[in-house]
Amino acid sequence: MEEGERRSESERCSAPSQTSDQQTTTETSSQKIETDEDDIETKLDISSDKFDPLLALYSPQVQLPYPNIKCFNNIAEYESFIKGGRGRAKPENVEKRLRKAQKGKADPERIERLKRLMVNNPVEEGEGSGVKRPPRQRKAAKNVLTRMPLHTGSPLGQLNKCVQEKIRVKVHIRTFKGLRGVCSGFVVAFDKFWNL
Repeated sequence: MEEGERRSESERCSAPSQTSDQQTTTETSSQKIETDEDDIETKLDISSDKFDPLLALYSPQVQLPYPNIKCFNNIAEYESFIKGGRGRAKPENVEKRLRKAQKGKADPERIERLKRLMVNNPVEEGEGSGVKRPPRQRKAAKNVLTRMPLHTGSPLGQLNKCVQEKIRVKVHIRTFKGLRGVCSGFVVAFDKFWNL
């Protein structure tokens, strides 16, 4: 019996030691979890010295210091924004917007001046004077047919004579090597480059 009593006593003594071991391991594990969470929080804090950008990219818990910040697709887009490529980053932009908004407002004096200067719309003051100008004579359109008669007394004048009198003409067509062929007919039109 003595051996049985010893065993029961040793089991009793070992049981509290086991529970205390379990308690210390749970306490240390909870402390580790807390320190791990604190460590992760410091790694995710942007202003911290221990900031880990890779962990921040893959973690859903990251809190940005400025929640309404503009998101860029790539570095080049960010650089153009900083340099003021489209004018959004410059502080002068606000002033420019105000000036544009003021330009858009209708100024009655300016509208009156523009109406007086308009060419298509006759001015009321001009109608009151009673003097109407005759409309300008339009110049004849310059084209091949109007320029052909101007070449009198020159080789092109001779071509014009052929056109007017409907004289049959032989045209020798050449290439860079020599003669390509001969064409005969009546000249209808020509220009100063001898295009027939």
